Amino acid sequence: MNFFRKPIVIALLAALVLAGGGFLYFGRSSEERYEIFTARRGNLVQEVSVTGQVRSAERVDLAFERSGRVSRVAVAIGERVSGGQTLIALENADLAATLAEAEASVKVEQANLAELRRGTRPEEIAVEEADVRLARQALFAALFDAYTTADDAVRNRADQFFSSPQSANPQINFAVTDPRLESNIESMRFALEGRLTAWRAALDDLSAESDLDAAAAAAAEHLGAVRDFLELAVLALNDVRPTAALSQTTIDGYKSAISTARSNITGVVADLSAAESKLFVEERELVLKRAGATLEELAAQEARLEQARAKAANAEAELAKTILRAPFAGVVVKQEADVGEIFPANEPAVSLTAASRFKIEAFIPEADFAKVAVGHPARVTLDAYGEEVLFEASVAAVDPAETMIEGVATYKATLQFAREDGRLRPGMTANIDIITAERESVIFVPHRAVITRDGATFIRAIEGEAIRELPVRTGIGGSDGLIEISEGLREGDQVVVFTKGE
Repeated sequence: MNFFRKPIVIALLAALVLAGGGFLYFGRSSEERYEIFTARRGNLVQEVSVTGQVRSAERVDLAFERSGRVSRVAVAIGERVSGGQTLIALENADLAATLAEAEASVKVEQANLAELRRGTRPEEIAVEEADVRLARQALFAALFDAYTTADDAVRNRADQFFSSPQSANPQINFAVTDPRLESNIESMRFALEGRLTAWRAALDDLSAESDLDAAAAAAAEHLGAVRDFLELAVLALNDVRPTAALSQTTIDGYKSAISTARSNITGVVADLSAAESKLFVEERELVLKRAGATLEELAAQEARLEQARAKAANAEAELAKTILRAPFAGVVVKQEADVGEIFPANEPAVSLTAASRFKIEAFIPEADFAKVAVGHPARVTLDAYGEEVLFEASVAAVDPAETMIEGVATYKATLQFAREDGRLRPGMTANIDIITAERESVIFVPHRAVITRDGATFIRAIEGEAIRELPVRTGIGGSDGLIEISEGLREGDQVVVFTKGE
């Protein structure tokens, strides 16, 4: 028997959905044609479609996937139970705490994402604007401090060994062994007089609202000139010798004055640079806060939210392994657990017979095995009654061991009908659509629009007259030929499904 359905109806539905989704052709010529789709938001349903047979119902043995101490036995032999009812539970306080923590993390990441989407609050912008004003005031003060330090270095400290230092012809008042060095120092002192005068005039016209970046650049240039002048003065003083007119004490005083001046200049250069950097950082932060979150920041936060959800789902799955629930309505025919005992894994703890007299046996392809889980609902049609007559069912069990059919690995699944129906007979062929996942209000495109290359996933987006590849993250694939795009695409974006010749 062929246990796998060819979803002809699904393919037709996919064609109808895609046709309604906004396909169109465009191009500059008949040779350049693209079939495109406008990304839409809607609900997706992922299904696994298989074929099975109706069988007479048998009992189901339920076992824990992990060992543990029994904390609760909720049923007794002969008791009728409903689908989903708790039968036996193991101690799981630690796992419950882990789940609570994971769910709290999801709420935190949801709040962070909502905050990013909302943008910066006016109060936060006001705080950042105040920080910018403080940084400008600090740079404004640093500019005046730089001038004061430079003026002191030249006119108070270096001028100690000059005659007429502020005139057009300043003269060093001790003998310099190198005439060229002496000439350079005197020329630089003359130039510094004009530089300091112009610098002071510029500062007098400066306010906290002026272009402080330009003022800081000019100050750095002035300080560099002063530093160069002081370095030449050091060279001249290193060669000077005491004479009858120039004592060693005086020479030492000159050297000390120049050393202090150089140290002061070095410090003020560092202070000015720090004030500039602080203003740059604060202004940049203000721009970012006014602009709000970038697409990359939103994508990163969405990824953190998905990671938190995955951890919560994993914690929930681990907790579920400590609880046996009835997969369907039935009667308890066996119960082996006692409160307080350590119950081993994979050993039947409770057995049920179905309230319905019939079940369905089907075989899940290996590619779909991970999608199917106990409790998943299913729609069933029987060849005997046609596709218009639907029966409701749910997955009651999935064998962990494979069954080879025609050389292909499959996994036996048992489905339980939701209610008794007198039309059911053993041996009937059942066409089954197991609903394995559902997503509400997600962005989707046709599966054919998604390109996988070198381990990465892309779509080709239409931007004006150009086509650009965009990296995306995909979610579930719908049974109608559509696929969820969880990251990288916005509603309304146009994507290429295929080009002529593909």
